[in-house]
Amino acid sequence: LRDEEDIQFWLKCAAWALVVNAMVCLWDRYINHAHQVHAWFEHQNSLAMWSYMIGLPLLAAALGNISYQRMGLYLAGYVGCAIAVVFCLSRAAIASLALGSAIVVFLTLRDQVNPKRAFVIATLGLIGFVGLVPAVDTVIERFTSKFNAESEITRVMLNESSRRMMAKYPVLGTGWNTYGVMINPPYDYGNPFDDYELSRGYKVDVKRMRSRPISESWYYLMLAETGVLGTAGCFLFFLVTLFWCARIIFRYRQTFRAVVAIGLLAGLGMNYLHSNLERTLTQPKNLVTWMICLGVVARLEWWRRQEALQRARAPVERQPAAAAPILPAPTGSIFIPPPGPHIKPRIS
Repeated sequence: LRDEEDIQFWLKCAAWALVVNAMVCLWDRYINHAHQVHAWFEHQNSLAMWSYMIGLPLLAAALGNISYQRMGLYLAGYVGCAIAVVFCLSRAAIASLALGSAIVVFLTLRDQVNPKRAFVIATLGLIGFVGLVPAVDTVIERFTSKFNAESEITRVMLNESSRRMMAKYPVLGTGWNTYGVMINPPYDYGNPFDDYELSRGYKVDVKRMRSRPISESWYYLMLAETGVLGTAGCFLFFLVTLFWCARIIFRYRQTFRAVVAIGLLAGLGMNYLHSNLERTLTQPKNLVTWMICLGVVARLEWWRRQEALQRARAPVERQPAAAAPILPAPTGSIFIPPPGPHIKPRIS
């Protein structure tokens, strides 16, 4: 990234990617009749989190001071993001997109209120309402499905297994990429699954190898594999990136850089929050996109620091010293002090 035009180019690529991805989601939904679409991703949650990670920066950029042509493309990308998230039928993703969009709208209006931003926000709200009406029954069914309780039970057992690993190895964890081994026999960290089966009246053959899943929560997975030390380092990294976004917003108020930072703050923040439920930031497409977003944040922060350094090195313009006041010449007789005792008076 060399200048703001490079950021615009990245946003254009992100917008077109979301538009194409939305077409794939529509095909999966209405041609292939998929219930939860995942397009070209490994899972619907991966698709949803990837979509709003770059969709929220597009929404913020569309509210900036840019041309109407670019604004239309960015808004099209954001609409594609909304289509993908809704068709994924991920409860947490829908809530994250709604909350992230509210953060973007609030911060952009706080940064600057103008008729263009008010019109765009009102238009998007109307389009969202009209577009959500046909899918409202499916969304409500997904939120009230009986499979939600079964999924929650599995999540609770996985988290309990993670806590057992952390209790045994609290500082450094069990080791990177060892969760899938430690949760299965001959280790006993996966016993919560056996206890659950026994509580339902089923028999458990402890000698039979069973393949249990990996924790869906990225944070519980990190606590189990890397312990408190590794997880604390990761959280510190998260906070630094969000702090940089906030500092950029404050420094470049009412500029294009500020609105981009607002979108990145919302997109990254929602992904960090959602990662407590899903570990998608470690999957290839999401990881690469995350690194690109962090690269944009790093470049914006680098520009801020360079400007601060230039201001510090700039020579200070000093005002010329005021000239000494000119006193009026004395009038009358001039007083001559008498000589001291050690000086003999000269006799003429």
